[in-house]
Order: sequence, then C-alpha cells, then structure tokens
Amino acid sequence: MEPFSVNCLVIGINKYAHYKELQGATQDATNVRRYLIECANVSPDNIIFLVDEEAKRGAIISAFQQLQSVAESDDKANFLVYFAGYGAKSEIPEFWSIACHEPPDCVEAICPADVGDDVPPIPLCTISQFMNWLSTTQGNSALILDCGYTCPTSITRQNGWEARFSPRGLACRFVLPPGCDAEILGRIPQPNDLFLSQCNVWYLCLGASGTGGTAFEDAAKGEGLFTAKLLGTLHEREHQGSLSWSSLVHEMNSTTRQTPECIGGMNACEAFQKFFGAQLENTPESSLSEQMAINWVGPELTASSNNLDWLRSRCEPTWRRLPNLASIVEDTEHADVVFTVEETAVFVDHHFPPVSQYTGSRLLMTTKGIGGRSVPDILNSVVHFRRIFKLSGIYGSDPNIQLQMHELEYGENSLRASGDNILAEPVHGGPDIVVMRRSNPPPSYGFRITNTTDKLLHFHIYILDPATLKITQWYSSSEMGSHDGRERALLPHSSMTLGYHIYDGGFMHPLELPRHLESEKNVVFIKMLLTDRSRSLRRKVATPTHCRGTGSGGKGPTRLSILPDEVWAASNWTLLQLYSTRFGAINVG
Repeated sequence: MEPFSVNCLVIGINKYAHYKELQGATQDATNVRRYLIECANVSPDNIIFLVDEEAKRGAIISAFQQLQSVAESDDKANFLVYFAGYGAKSEIPEFWSIACHEPPDCVEAICPADVGDDVPPIPLCTISQFMNWLSTTQGNSALILDCGYTCPTSITRQNGWEARFSPRGLACRFVLPPGCDAEILGRIPQPNDLFLSQCNVWYLCLGASGTGGTAFEDAAKGEGLFTAKLLGTLHEREHQGSLSWSSLVHEMNSTTRQTPECIGGMNACEAFQKFFGAQLENTPESSLSEQMAINWVGPELTASSNNLDWLRSRCEPTWRRLPNLASIVEDTEHADVVFTVEETAVFVDHHFPPVSQYTGSRLLMTTKGIGGRSVPDILNSVVHFRRIFKLSGIYGSDPNIQLQMHELEYGENSLRASGDNILAEPVHGGPDIVVMRRSNPPPSYGFRITNTTDKLLHFHIYILDPATLKITQWYSSSEMGSHDGRERALLPHSSMTLGYHIYDGGFMHPLELPRHLESEKNVVFIKMLLTDRSRSLRRKVATPTHCRGTGSGGKGPTRLSILPDEVWAASNWTLLQLYSTRFGAINVG
C-alpha cells in the first residue's frame, strides 16, 4: 500500500516553563504519531512532531505556515493537526471590539510550552483560521485537541480520583496583547471565532472538551482520557470493521467526566472517511435526524455503572428478564446508559448520537432516585424516547405536507405569527437543523400545517426533550375537537394553525420550548406523525413503551404494542437552542 498522502502536525507538551508539568501529553502525541505511521500509513517525513520545549509559540505558528505552503502548492493535500497540553482562556483585547449585543469576555486558546506573562496562548480563532486555510470544500483537514479550557476548583474525592486524574486546563486568565496574530487573522475576530464549538469550520474537529469544559489525563497511566479513548476506538474498529462518524461521536461521548466536541457536517464526514477509513452511507439528501436514527444502538438497551451491585439492586429480576428492554453490562465505555455513583449522587449519562453531536446528556439523581424516578423508570424512558425518535412512517417524510413554526406576538384579540418560518431557515449541516437564541421573556411559538395531498390526515406533533427523556408538549388532532365536537382532521388541500389561541386545559396552548439554564445550549426535537385514519396515540406514544405493574394480575411488567402500521408519514426537526447571545454565525453540522 502506498503511504497515505497526508501532512501532519503533532504537538504534545508536558513541560511548561511557568506551570505545573503534565504527565501524559507527550506520550499521547507519541502514540498518535505511531498510529499515523503504523495504522494510517502516513509517511514519517510528512509529520511535523513538536514536544515540550520544541513546541514554543513561534515554532507552532511556523509549523502551521509550513502546512499552509504545502496547501498552496498541492490542492489535493490532506492535513491533520493534533495538540495535547494545556488549554486556557484569554481576555479579549479592547481593540477587537466584538460586535454583538452581549460580547464575551474571553477567548479559548491552546497553550504553547513558553506561555506566560510575556508569551500569550494561541487563540482558537487563530487555529481555526489556519485550519480553514488548509481546508477545501472537499473536507481535507482534521483538528484534534486534547485540552480543556478551565481548571475545576475542586474534584470529587472518590476511588483515588483526585490523586490519579489531573485537568488539562489552566485556571488563570491570560491577556492577549494588542495586534495579537493580526497578520494571521487579517481582520477583527467575530464572536463565532472564539470558542471551539462555535467556529465556522470546514474541517473535521474533535475536541476533548466543549465550551468552558475540562479535559483530564490519567497521571498513573501517563495518557489523556480523550486520546486514549480515540486511539482505543480506532484500534478496536481496525479489527472489527469500519467505523462511522456518528458511531465515533457516540464512543467519544462516553469518555469519563468530560463531554467532547465532535464538529463537522458532510465535509467533516468525508475528511473522517479519508483519515480513518470510515465507510459512510451515501445519503446526504436525507435529513440529518433520519441519518442519525439509522445509527441508534438497537432494540436492546445496555446499561452499566461503576457500581454494578448498586445497579443490579435497583433492577428487580422480573424487570431485567423483559425481552428487548435492557441488559446490564460491565463495559461502562460502550454502554448506552451509564450510572456513575459518587457517594449519594448518581450521574446518568445517556449516550445517544443525535444528542451527543451537539451536547452531552446528563441527569443528576441521588441513590434514592431522581424526582421520584427509579432506575427502571429512567431506562424505560430511554427506550421509549429512542423508539419515538426513530419511528418513521410507511412513506417516510412527505414533501406535500409542510410544517411551519413561527414566533407569536399578541395582536388586538389573538396571537399572530411574527417573522419567517423558523423550520425553513437554512443552516449548514442539514435542512432539519434550526438554531434558536434565548430572549427574555421566553418566546411562544405556533405551528401551521399545510396539506397539499388528496388525503384526509390526522396529525400528531411531539416536542421531545432528551435532557428529561420526556415529551414536554404535543398537538394531536384526536385530542382537539372543533366547535361542533368533531375531530380536527387535516382536510385535503387545506391548512391549520396550532397554538395561536389559548384554551384552558386544552392542547391549543402556544409552544414553549424547555429551557435548561445550566447549559449554554440545549437540543429539542420536533416529531410529526401523520396517519390516514382517526386514532388516539396517547397510550402508545405519550406513555413509555414498557410499563411496570400492568401484567397479568398486576404482577410484573408487560410490553405495550408499538405504533400501528397505519402511520403514514413521519418528519423530524432538530432545534438547537443557544442560551448565550455571545455567539455569531453557527455551524452545527
């Protein structure tokens, strides 16, 4: 096999001139270099390898410029950049004059070996500018960052955690000097340049930590948790078969105590295929939600815990024997739901690709339960949530059925639509992805369904919140009667508005999206089902697919039947809510 045509910059820094020495960054860089040579068939001559004192700020910038020279002379060149070391935040210079309503006060950055009072870190906007220069529309570049941008003030003392694991983020705030990297940036950076998760990227981007997050290394093993998981996954799939982009996202989001960022649209998927030999299905025309649903884990859920005895004690034998519900496994890294017990607190991580690519999904409960919900209840909800998300109609989605969503404002006697159709806003990454911003007070929304077919249809619209594993609001023709008491079906070649009028106790309330203010962004899904016959789906959709205590004589669980075959069409939309107004243009692919 011919050496893979890729040029790499691999950086690992343990020894910092002015800060505590790390234990695993240089070894991580060495392991990545070895993988590229031995497994990805990259020529050693094409790898710029900088470790410790070699990785000073000037040397890193110079290495990027070397790659840029290659890109200018070879438009088919591929590039991979890897960094392991400290990350940090820097104050934004006043001369940048970030133009937005609520400008941020910091920029995320990576720390070269000589970072300090006289040498600033390298902002992510500088890194992103280099990476975009290296990239083409073919998606030929990849950036991997094993660093964090904060240092936690305290770490839970549990099983030697504090002594064994160290953060790869500095707590101090650096000050960027006037004109920092001006010759590289060529312009004043914008809000979307300042954070990894919001960079306008044309490249594959894997980061150990999301915005304001922390990455850890295992001091005993001398390795970063993120890089170890990445290389372990790649080596494992090397023997088991191809690895898809979405399955990698799933694997990386199971990393202990940190939520990685996995960014990139179709361009990034192509880059991933080039670098890691992924076999991706050629379905760019389908919606992203539908593509991701293909990669759901399967009909049987797996659950694990760092305390398996505790988990088994919370799941009675009759419940565990229920087929196609869940099985308890020892492997916490690959389980779909992981219960991490820390004293009286229990963290519940739901590893679900359609959510994981945007943000982590973590519930906090106590060993006695979460809001009255037991472990079986939570697993019930996970299974049910995934099945509703995955459900597709006999004819899939139908372009002759249009759903519009508008922000509502109060008129003289009623609510009325304001602005454009939110669901029609073009966003890079898929036509079904919508970016929404916070406003105070929270806005209300209404729907308009247009039926241009010859069918009389019955609609069911659900708002799915993965953070709580619940349907938070729904609109159904079978639940809404008209003034004469008849069901409000969607007539052929007609339109209907939902949520524009407020009725006490009815399903006509305007839509208010769930808000989880502890996170800077949140994912909500809209699911629309259409049936060609009147039927209430409340029992089959609004309640968990598996219920306890409803079997023969009320003893043990029984499984309810799935949705009927007459479900005619289904459509999904992903709403990505941003709780900070500091961001500019968003790439959510």
